[in-house]
Amino acid sequence: MKQQQAMHIATVLLATFLLLSSLADAARVKKKACSSPEKKKATALLSTGRREPAKTALGTSGVAIFADGFSRAACDVDKSPATQRVNFKDHACGGVKTCALTETGMTPTICFDFCRQYEDAHFFGLVHGRDCYCTRYFDKGATGGQGECDLPCEGDSKELCGGMEKSSLFEMHLCLEGAQEMNAASEIALQAGADCVAQVEASKTEVEKVRQLAGIWNLPGVCSKKPEGDRVCNLPASWLEKASEVAAAAAEVEHIAGIVVDTSSKLTAAEDEKDENSVEHVRRVEDLTATLKKSAIKAKALASLLKSKRAQQAGPLGGKTLEAFEDHFEALGNVAENWHSLCALEPIVGESWLAAAEDKPASCAERCLGLSTGVEACVAFNWQYHDGLAACQLLSGNGLIQPTIGKKVPIFEVSQTKVDAMGLASLDCYAKKMFMSSHPKGPLKTEVLHQVIVEAF
Repeated sequence: MKQQQAMHIATVLLATFLLLSSLADAARVKKKACSSPEKKKATALLSTGRREPAKTALGTSGVAIFADGFSRAACDVDKSPATQRVNFKDHACGGVKTCALTETGMTPTICFDFCRQYEDAHFFGLVHGRDCYCTRYFDKGATGGQGECDLPCEGDSKELCGGMEKSSLFEMHLCLEGAQEMNAASEIALQAGADCVAQVEASKTEVEKVRQLAGIWNLPGVCSKKPEGDRVCNLPASWLEKASEVAAAAAEVEHIAGIVVDTSSKLTAAEDEKDENSVEHVRRVEDLTATLKKSAIKAKALASLLKSKRAQQAGPLGGKTLEAFEDHFEALGNVAENWHSLCALEPIVGESWLAAAEDKPASCAERCLGLSTGVEACVAFNWQYHDGLAACQLLSGNGLIQPTIGKKVPIFEVSQTKVDAMGLASLDCYAKKMFMSSHPKGPLKTEVLHQVIVEAF
């Protein structure tokens, strides 16, 4: 079942990557420069209208789109003649007095969508917070004392739609921004898709390995030795907590990646279809492009956070290894008789690591050796390795016991047969030789609290 789930995840992520790649290729073909000679070509690209043309003072509407962007130009009393204007409220419904469009709160985008259908309209204005008109030009006529453009738009209170006398004036342009924006969005989506694939696959593999390690952690007789046994028996809970954090982050990345794929599919379909209303069709493509870009940026950011989370949990594992490891550290326990050990010293808070890495305890030793001073100085570390997953816990000098004369390091010994039965490739405690030989209370020895062997049934 787990293999089937893994195959399904891999298939979905691969499909994501391939779809985003094809979308990026399609967008690159459509990319053109922003220049006035391209206007007619852009019209052919953007036009899909087949409705009955409407003749006005600014030309015929409903046959093409003549602008793909707008920007604020001025706030002024517009004295351009009414004969050079087309009013939204008179023409938006195609001759009908009212319709859903006129009942929608006005915004600059709604006014732009209306005006960009007119070939001779180069500007549009908004006044009274709701009234939209298109015009060939605007004529500044403010003489003072006529207020400001301070009225919120009825459809978006964050935007301003003129004043009681002054108009918020916008220029319209044709730069083929739609194709360029789609190209940029698809490029971001392509990169985000690759990041998501890499991080989700790696995360799911690690999470599964951590859960397996926690599942095999069976050390009979250890947990009853208080408080030392708790320091060893509590490891699976801490491992599973870390795995849950990564799994939750991976699920979030997978979710947003699904949104990117869905949006990409809709955008591809919208580019291929022919809509009866050119404005609605182009607006749909523009909205999908904006959604794709936004979701792709979020996907890339979440994939980066997931990568950081995994790196945080890996710590030194997979990184630099300590040179001459054996000169600085020694494995505790009866190594000569094939016993492995787990030190029961107090762990250093925040210094427990998990990662898919090589079986190289020298990487953990590098970190331990670097923490040689302070109250949380590292004196030893426990190391486990199972099926490609490395686990390491740094230990402080606190927790020494004194059963008779002199201080000792409390350890649990695990037989080689038990290590093999658990499926572990490595399980040992490594202590600094300097700590063991130069302790203020004299050279340290170990005290075996319990020996773990394969249970007979």
